Order: sequence, then structure tokens, then C-alpha cells
Amino acid sequence: MTSIADQLKARARDTARVAKDRARSGQTAIRDKVGDRVGDKVGLVMDSGDPDARLINILNGQDKNHRYDLQTAVIIDRVLSDDDVAIDVGCHEGAILDHMLAAAPNGRHLAFEPLPHLHGALVEKYPDTEIHRVALVAEPAGDLEFHHVVSNPGYSGLKERRYDRPNETVELISVPTAKLDDLVDGRAPKLIKIDVEGAELGVLQGAGDTIAAHRPIVVFEHGLGGSDIYGTDPSDIASFFAERDMVVSLLGTWLDDGPPLSNEQFSDQFHQGRNYYFIAHPEPR
Repeated sequence: MTSIADQLKARARDTARVAKDRARSGQTAIRDKVGDRVGDKVGLVMDSGDPDARLINILNGQDKNHRYDLQTAVIIDRVLSDDDVAIDVGCHEGAILDHMLAAAPNGRHLAFEPLPHLHGALVEKYPDTEIHRVALVAEPAGDLEFHHVVSNPGYSGLKERRYDRPNETVELISVPTAKLDDLVDGRAPKLIKIDVEGAELGVLQGAGDTIAAHRPIVVFEHGLGGSDIYGTDPSDIASFFAERDMVVSLLGTWLDDGPPLSNEQFSDQFHQGRNYYFIAHPEPR
């Protein structure tokens, strides 16, 4: 069996090649978009004198964000088929949505991005995908104050999280709220990705009926500096999924068909900052 390291290395090489080919040919088809972010991150690696060294660093966890991107891309490829449905919560610039569309080009996908400028760009980039400018919550509450981190938009959220860099520029804006259960419109999602800077429990609670009915794969961020600001602990996340006969794993462990995290292990991963991206899935697989 091909190891997960080999799968990730192959994905890195493929996305870098796609990004280069697209740049040369000017192609813009959905299946050529898969290189946008991951290809950008690894494209220069493949041209460097020692490309495997950088990939080894990614796979060994020295570059967690890049590793999570690569693992998520492999998970999407493994889970989705041609007409499956995926949901991207916290779509940002569409890097993960690109992978969803490439893996399931005929699916009725959903995406959510509350920042007006990013939402507008997404609507223009993906005219055939339903994209909502709302913040997903447990129960809709009209318009809420939203912290737009102008200097680092990926850190934006309903609450002001702890930032890695000093002196971030934050602008308060108003965004509408909704819950996912009200917007799925008969879809049966196979995969949901959630990256909302700590607000993931509210997103999950607002999607409780959908997740209970379909038990999709859920790839989600859950880490210190964000989730704890909302008063959310791994036990809250674990309980939510346990009520729906689902468990939580590390991305790489799931890809290697390894065991899920115990509640104690999940708590350790969170509180010690070992990982902040996880996957929830039905048990048994």
C-alpha cells in the first residue's frame, strides 16, 4: 500500500505541475484550479535544488499549515466522487473549494464567506456555486458584529482571537447570521470543511440535523487562540460528534486508517498545541 507520505508527495508534485501547466497555457477550467494554493506553496519547492527536503519538513510537521492543506486535498480526493456534495465554511479565497470542485465537478456545493470583499471575489470566480455571505452560528441572531482583520483576513471572526503578530489592524463590520441546517436545501453532504477561527462549535450545532442525518466527513480547525476565546473545549466537540456516532482523528492518522483519538488524546492535542486541524468521521469506518 502506498504510504500517506508518498501520497502527499505525489499530491504536491501533481499540484505544482498543474499550477505550472496552467500558468503556461492560461487555462482557467475548474480542474486546472487545483494548483492555486498548494501549487503555489510547493511549486518553487519542486524547482529547488533539494525539493524533497522541503516536503519532508512539511510532512514532519515543521510547516503545519502546508501539511494540513496537502492532507485535506488528499482527503477530498479520497472522499468525493463526481456528483457528491461538499460544503466549505470559511471559504476565504477558495483554495479548498477548488479541490472540492475538481473532485466532484457535478456536485451542488455550498460555500460560506462573511467578508464582503472575499465573498464578492468568490461569486465572480465561481458563478455556478452557491456562496453565502453569512456567518454560520448555532441559532440565527440577525446581524452580528464581526472582526475583520484587515491586515490578516484569515484571522477574521465573530470574536477577536489571539493573533500571532502584533499590531494587527481590525475593523468592526456587521454580518448576517444563519445556521447551516436552514440552507442545505435537500443536499446530502459527503464532506464539510470548517475553518472559522474558533467559532466551529456554533457552526456544528447549527448543522446538527444535517450531520446526524448524513454523517459526512468533517475537516475542522480547533485550536488555542481561537476556540478557547469562544469558551470551547475539545470535550464539547467530542460530545457533539459522539451524539451522532462519530469520532475525531488526526488527518494523517485517518488517511493511514489508524485509530481515532480518545477524549484524553484529543484534549492533549488541543491544550499542548500539537495539532489544530482534525477530522470527524463515522465509526466504524
